[in-house]
Amino acid sequence: DLSAVTPTPGRMQPVLLPSGAILLRDDFKSGFETILMALETLAEIPALRRIAAFGDISEPEGPQREVYQRLGERTASVASRILYVGHKFGPLANGARQRGLARGNVTAHTDVHALAEALREELRAGDVVLLKGRIDQKLGRAALILSGRPVKCTIRSCRAVLIRCEVCPLLEAGWG
Repeated sequence: DLSAVTPTPGRMQPVLLPSGAILLRDDFKSGFETILMALETLAEIPALRRIAAFGDISEPEGPQREVYQRLGERTASVASRILYVGHKFGPLANGARQRGLARGNVTAHTDVHALAEALREELRAGDVVLLKGRIDQKLGRAALILSGRPVKCTIRSCRAVLIRCEVCPLLEAGWG
């Protein structure tokens, strides 16, 4: 019975947040194909609102502008809100707007902490959020913040990819 299997942290791991929202934490790898599969899963989950929170795509194949535009288009067909931390917001937002998502429903955030704060302010029971990004961007810290864990680490791109944030001694202590 698959219901007895514990999800692997950061791999489509469902997390019930204090707000009553459900977070699908998939912050280990972010290839374009894995994003599309995660969006298919998000589309199948009953929810009041479906939200996508993204970091950068891992090794996008083809011109990046086109890849991010396609991502915006596809995400807008599934989610009513997109939050993004990364370097290709313009093409992502353009793609989402071309599929009818309002400008204010596609937002860029300076870092993981800003992303988490934006989500914390708007999440409510019945929402489902897909958190998808590369492990070096450490989007998993947003999941920890939303779960109520203190996070003082503010490094934007961490090379300690073998250490998950949950067990890093600098998560709550920070670098200062």
